[in-house]
Amino acid sequence: MIMLKKENMAIDLGGIGKGYAIEEVYQNLKTKKGFISIGGDLKVWGQKKTLAILNPQNGNSLLQMVNLKDLSMSTSGNYFRRHIESGDENILQVTVVHEDGTLADAYSTAILAMNEETRKKFLEENPDIGVVLLYKDGSIFINKKFFEFFNIIIYKREANQQVQTKEGQK
Repeated sequence: MIMLKKENMAIDLGGIGKGYAIEEVYQNLKTKKGFISIGGDLKVWGQKKTLAILNPQNGNSLLQMVNLKDLSMSTSGNYFRRHIESGDENILQVTVVHEDGTLADAYSTAILAMNEETRKKFLEENPDIGVVLLYKDGSIFINKKFFEFFNIIIYKREANQQVQTKEGQK
């Protein structure tokens, strides 16, 4: 049990805290199937679920997916508060899919903080990371690994929105 000593004290699970908390709960549940979600981070195992990534520009779903296998997903962005120093001002949001919730949370924050050159090199050197990048102009980038976690992906294409794949087609 955790107790806060002063009135108006709060616990912030920023950084990799949410992903780590999800992994700890998952490890201790010992169930065959489940779903855990904490503010932008989630883990699903042993079942198929329809999941969505929010588009903060309009409040609608950016993507809706049905998982193909067990996964963890984390989204990081600077649209509610400027709390992550970003090396690329064109990136609005990063969503990472990975087997491990702690790593998904850490990677989404780190990728958001990287400049474009560092991010491209990092993703090339870490092919086990599925990623969706949402740019301020509404375009998106989805790498090949992201598709390996899902058997159905639906996206609504806005008039100004473009989809870019790893091959660089925008």
